[in-house]
Amino acid sequence: MAIDINTFQNPYVKGGRVIPELARWYLNGSRKAPGMIHADDVVVRAFADIGWERGGDWNSLKDYQHFSENGT
Repeated sequence: MAIDINTFQNPYVKGGRVIPELARWYLNGSRKAPGMIHADDVVVRAFADIGWERGGDWNSLKDYQHFSENGT
């Protein structure tokens, strides 16, 4: 089971590729724009409380929008 949240404000990044392409602005984690999810947010803590992982914590790529039960 998995869910993606606010896919534009929390893009997928692998190497130099950003999806959605126009969402590159949101990669600056110091910004606090509406819809952006940060590592210390209530959203991240809530998913962690039920044992789900965030794709923004992955090493090979970053999927900031993605939360999953099994880490994939």
